[in-house]
Amino acid sequence: MNTTWFLNGVELKVRFVLIGAGQMQGTTQPKVAALVALAMLASLFPALAVAAQPRSPFAVAAVFPPWWGQDRAREAAEAAGIVSRVGRGNIVVVYGGLDLSDQLKREGALAIVDPRIADCLVEGDRP
Repeated sequence: MNTTWFLNGVELKVRFVLIGAGQMQGTTQPKVAALVALAMLASLFPALAVAAQPRSPFAVAAVFPPWWGQDRAREAAEAAGIVSRVGRGNIVVVYGGLDLSDQLKREGALAIVDPRIADCLVEGDRP
């Protein structure tokens, strides 16, 4: 069975041969499988972005650049609020005022997420 698909202006010609119980063998099967896997991964990002948003503007986890040391990440977070915990990957849990997220972004944070999501990556006392 020959099939032609168009994906973002790219023409994919696929030849499938049925073998046994539902197995397929085609000349471009690895390419199609890679495209399907890529599309599945890409579809997760919007859901993760929504789920990772902080529920409270007063307590957030800030993700700082990986090339920064933990000391630099802590100093940047302390300039914006009260540091609760510092974890691996320069993730810092911070408490502060209503503009805490904006202050952390100005200090160099790459992402602001809910501290409960980052809880498994940080060490220290739980508030």
